[in-house]
Amino acid sequence: MFPGQFRSHKRRVCLGLWQMFWMLLLSACSVAFGQVPGTDSRTQVIDGLIAQAREKNLAEERYWHLLLHYRPRLIGGVKSEVDGEEFFLSANGKTDPEAELEATIRSFFAPAPDDPEIQHPQCRFPARLAWLRAQLGFGPGELEVQPCERFSTWRSKLNPGSVTVIFADAYLDNPASMYGHTFLRLNNRAHGPGERLLDYTVNFLADTDTKSGITFAILGLTGGYPGRFSAMPFYGKVQEYNNIESRDLWEYRLSLDQEAVDRLVMHLWELWDTHFDYYFLDENCSYQLLPLLEVADPSLHLTDSVRPWVIPIDTIRILLSQKGLVVGIERRPSLLHTMIHLRSSLSSDEVAVAATVSKTPDDETLRQLDRYPKDRQAVILDTAYAYYRYRIGYSRDESRESKELERRLLLSRNQLGLQTPELRVMEEPVPPHDAHKTGQIGFSTGASRQSTFEELSLRPALHDLGADQAGYIPHSELEMFHLRVRYDNRYDKLFIEEMTLLKIISLSPLDSWVRKFSWRFKLGADSAKELDCRFWRCLYYGLEGGRGLSAETHLWRDEVFYLFAEIELDAGGVFRHDYRLGAGGRAGLLLDMSPYWSAQFEGAVDRFPLGNIQTRWEARMTQVIHVSRILDFRLTLQALSSYREGLWTINYYL
Repeated sequence: MFPGQFRSHKRRVCLGLWQMFWMLLLSACSVAFGQVPGTDSRTQVIDGLIAQAREKNLAEERYWHLLLHYRPRLIGGVKSEVDGEEFFLSANGKTDPEAELEATIRSFFAPAPDDPEIQHPQCRFPARLAWLRAQLGFGPGELEVQPCERFSTWRSKLNPGSVTVIFADAYLDNPASMYGHTFLRLNNRAHGPGERLLDYTVNFLADTDTKSGITFAILGLTGGYPGRFSAMPFYGKVQEYNNIESRDLWEYRLSLDQEAVDRLVMHLWELWDTHFDYYFLDENCSYQLLPLLEVADPSLHLTDSVRPWVIPIDTIRILLSQKGLVVGIERRPSLLHTMIHLRSSLSSDEVAVAATVSKTPDDETLRQLDRYPKDRQAVILDTAYAYYRYRIGYSRDESRESKELERRLLLSRNQLGLQTPELRVMEEPVPPHDAHKTGQIGFSTGASRQSTFEELSLRPALHDLGADQAGYIPHSELEMFHLRVRYDNRYDKLFIEEMTLLKIISLSPLDSWVRKFSWRFKLGADSAKELDCRFWRCLYYGLEGGRGLSAETHLWRDEVFYLFAEIELDAGGVFRHDYRLGAGGRAGLLLDMSPYWSAQFEGAVDRFPLGNIQTRWEARMTQVIHVSRILDFRLTLQALSSYREGLWTINYYL
């Protein structure tokens, strides 16, 4: 120990002994004068504790800031991310850690409220109480402990012994779930591995009152919704995500010990009756789990790695980056993937029988099973039931006919008296955390008939059709805030080539059992180079969407053909009358030629009868070499009416 460290250590020991002496003296005086807990004695105890807190500078301790969700402000000081006034005991508590700490200490010594429905601060803030007692050393001799029956009952019902973070795959049909969703499962100590459906989950969600995707996007981007923590049994989430929305669930079991789990539960109780302003880009469902886990284990520094935007799978990567935090990963496949797996184990004849039995399981249809061995009958009936459940869906108001059909299927399966035979192991997809990173930066050089140019591309999220598909929804694209800036060498100009706010493409290949339309949507700014304008004057704002069909083959490796009918509305000074409105069609082909080589060919024709009247046609070919999950090379050749260009791009994923 260095001399300076020794002096500091000696000072802390002396200070601790001095504080202990005064606490014992105050307690002895209180007992001697029969003032437990009299007003004067209580005031002295409170003042003594506040003096200790100031001496120890507890208001600046990291854990106190974690409990109050304080974050530094650009203008100096801190501000809590909690936006509910009921969370603070001081009028200035949102921005003043010391005022909130002292108000918290005083509140713990307040008399019990007359209304039993009102929680005493000791019960309302158990995590604060536990930490302050550990720091200041006060106990029942100084503090009249309040009964906290509501909290105790709630904690006993949860009875958590460990914590699992769950990631639900992306769901493009819902604006709130386009990027996936993360939530916690509190694993009950009394439940075994086969009883996890009965455990409770903890979610942070926007409290919305609209079904409009556009309204949700606007309010979600601007903090217009309150975000709240809620709990529900895990089987409800499995029903919603696995069964109804056909999303895989990935479970990441954490190594938190029992003390950490207890701290997490106590802090959850403190957050239950308050809210945060919900921001789609940063303070969202995934981000709010990280401060919660830091309260559970303050040795974690999860929020230090957060970008200005927060994507659910990126928070999973943050957890995985903490050595020893994630101790197990499991996948719970969706009903759709389970059905497809079962069907893949059947012959074409067995598939036809399973489809027939699923729809009309009468005696005559079921007799078709007699020509198969019992083990094959079992697989056929399992597949038929999975197909029935997927086709019918889940509703509280199922018809009597549907219930009777389900009963017949289950009865027929039960009468076989066999467990499901061992099938070939379902091929595990690449886990979402092993997919390419969500951010992308690209450097390009290219040429047109008019000039040469260089380009910088920035995209914070998420994935496009040309990128490595592993770990993402196959044949899908989801881009947000994609910016391309181009420098033209001939004209010595720097300008915006494209600015995509949101682009979604969902190609769902035709399947006799899975009938989903393919669709696309794009909102942003692009260049109307087909109008022969100066490039930096070509920018316009556009909205386009389409619906269509796609088909998948495996003639080489994997090929997807698609066809869309589209409408488009554009606005900008580059157009006659400042706008154009039209419709058209788009066709394309995705080719997966090797694990490291893919291509896309696409053509489109659009007719604009209103505004800037014209017909536009487009052809584009893109070749992609996938060097690794963090790097790819692309060659793009594009024709836009009379305009032609070629582009060579290096993309880095970060």
